[in-house]
Amino acid sequence: MAPVAGQRAGAAGGRVVLCCFCLGHGQRFTLGGSSGLFGCPHAHGSSGGLRSWSDNRMGLNSIGITQRARRGSYAIRPLAAPARRAALGIAALVLLLTGCATQPRMDVALVGLAPVESTLLEQRLRVDFRLQNFSEQVVRATGVEVTLNVNGQRLARGVDNGAFQVDRLGETRVSAVVSTSLFDVARQLLTLQDRETFSYELTGRVYLDGWPRSVPFSRSGEISRGDLARLVGAGGRTPQPLRLD
Repeated sequence: MAPVAGQRAGAAGGRVVLCCFCLGHGQRFTLGGSSGLFGCPHAHGSSGGLRSWSDNRMGLNSIGITQRARRGSYAIRPLAAPARRAALGIAALVLLLTGCATQPRMDVALVGLAPVESTLLEQRLRVDFRLQNFSEQVVRATGVEVTLNVNGQRLARGVDNGAFQVDRLGETRVSAVVSTSLFDVARQLLTLQDRETFSYELTGRVYLDGWPRSVPFSRSGEISRGDLARLVGAGGRTPQPLRLD
């Protein structure tokens, strides 16, 4: 382990070198005499009595070396717990800011919804959306998760593990299959039967091959009652795809 050096103050011609091991474990050592520094197997010293340590440039004063006597016993105080916590907090903040600075910025546009295979109680839809990458780095994705909310309530949710890439300052079209219950759709239609339009929100995450692990996206808009009814095949009709671009 590399030693930490501190200059002697007050005594002529000499210095002491003390290693990081002793600083970290709060060991006690003695000084003085022509033999230099004793009691520390990792340190060596020069002749003459060391009266004080002063080396702000190396940060030794903040570590805490206290003089017990003019010659003889010195003690090393390691950083107190609050100081260690503060140092760890600063390090975590630096890492967080670094991650935020490099996180790609994604935007999403809902392109269309199309019915796929369904059962009597479950309706499955293919959600087509366009992802735009507004950052200077290529986004290499390993999959997406998508949630479609209508009128502030979750209507459908799904995932897709297909890998894709979005070039820097580029865009790509992505699809994911989501599932919803026909009861949920019917409830939406009945709850707001006096309204002709519904608000929707498409939210999700793009999972990346690297750091950060994922990037969120969100887009909101409106869909008409008739479009939603045709999409899910309300009234026994054949479900029809819905184009929004």
